[in-house]
Amino acid sequence: AESLRRFRAGAEAGAARHGYRLEAFRLGGSGLSEARLEKVLHARGIRGVVFAPVPRPGTILKQAWANHAVAALGFSLASPRLHRAVNHQIHSIRLALSSLVGLGYRRIGLVISRAHDERVDHHWLSSVLLTRHEQRDANVAFPLLLEDDFGPRVLQRWLRAERPEVVLTTEPGIASRLRR
Repeated sequence: AESLRRFRAGAEAGAARHGYRLEAFRLGGSGLSEARLEKVLHARGIRGVVFAPVPRPGTILKQAWANHAVAALGFSLASPRLHRAVNHQIHSIRLALSSLVGLGYRRIGLVISRAHDERVDHHWLSSVLLTRHEQRDANVAFPLLLEDDFGPRVLQRWLRAERPEVVLTTEPGIASRLRR
């Protein structure tokens, strides 16, 4: 995803400013086990670790990682509790919605996958609900499609029922499907 590329570019630039470089290691699946990774890092004198988001939200690391400076990107690692860098989803979507209201839109549709919302600790959904609450007297509607299936029939049914003037989405590929 674009946000991951930007996180990595920022981490590489930050490391370079301090005389370090970023090196990627694959954890789990076809990569290293956690215990093996910790041993490899220790043997190579690598003291700092930044965990990229993992596929499953709520993931728990088994190792203590006490001998390393450890941080995470995103919310998908639930344990151990780490310092983390994240996109401020609540601010991002509220800024976008505020801008669209300022442009005069009154039916602002939102298309968000349940899985994606869960990966970001439900910050997308909570920001939508907060904005709906704050705008309840402003004659603005925020129809929401919160699903995991965005097939053509699902999108078509939602578009016909809700008739949004503009659609805000977190899902790649939705824009081209909506145009069709």
